[in-house]
Amino acid sequence: MTTTPDLAGRRALARRGRYGGVVQLAALRAVRHDVDHERHHRRQQDQPARGRAPPARPRPGAPRTVSVPLLPSKPATAVIVVLFGLTYVGMALGRIPGLAIDRTGIALFAAVLLLVSGARAPSDSLRAIDVQTLCVLFGLMALSSQFVLAGFYDWCAARIARLAHGQSLLLAVTVAVSGTLSALLANDIVTFATAPVLARGLMRRQIDPKPHLIALAAASNAGSAATVIGNPQNILIGEAGRLPFLDFLAVCGLPAIAALVVVYAVVAAVYRRELAVRPGAYELEAPAADAYQ
Repeated sequence: MTTTPDLAGRRALARRGRYGGVVQLAALRAVRHDVDHERHHRRQQDQPARGRAPPARPRPGAPRTVSVPLLPSKPATAVIVVLFGLTYVGMALGRIPGLAIDRTGIALFAAVLLLVSGARAPSDSLRAIDVQTLCVLFGLMALSSQFVLAGFYDWCAARIARLAHGQSLLLAVTVAVSGTLSALLANDIVTFATAPVLARGLMRRQIDPKPHLIALAAASNAGSAATVIGNPQNILIGEAGRLPFLDFLAVCGLPAIAALVVVYAVVAAVYRRELAVRPGAYELEAPAADAYQ
């Protein structure tokens, strides 16, 4: 091992004894420190990568893993935006021309294209899945399905359609019931389960169901914003922010009520001619709800 001139000179002076006693011992320790430092520096240069172990060799017979090359940031962003736009259009249309897949298939197909294109790494896609939100949403869907099987939504819709007063009160009750149920249960199921019975009852009374169905859907969307379990977006926000139910309701309850008032006012103004028609007699009996379902 070669040494620098300064190191060699300090070693020679220490050997000749020009330093005496403690000074000589300190000089020898400084020489040893310099030698150890130089050895450590050479060891680091000989390693293939600083702080990294050499890559392990695959075992014989082990399955091969295929790594998808990732795109640079700007092309990856463009691919994500295009796939999102196409998926949104497919969701709105309900199908893709030439392909026999529904909205669920469209979402899965877009996810596969996102991974194959290299716009997102598989590990990042797995980390983006919020299991807690999916579990809460699944529980709400199961609970709402039990209400459907019990006939609760049919009972509510029939009761609304049987109101003996004018259509203004009928519209107000539709908005209030839809918004309240959507704040406590899954708003999608509230809309899908209530709309058929409500439309059938209104048509039996010679009432145009269009304004009431639009109010039902809009009020369901507005009312679901009041609570942390009203819709999947709120569930995700509540899980990420660890937001208590009552604190979320205290902040979002008043805006949701104001949105329900806006829904009623807009529908009443746009469909004022249809709502001015006097409803006829109701002929369809309200179904009995099964409390033991």
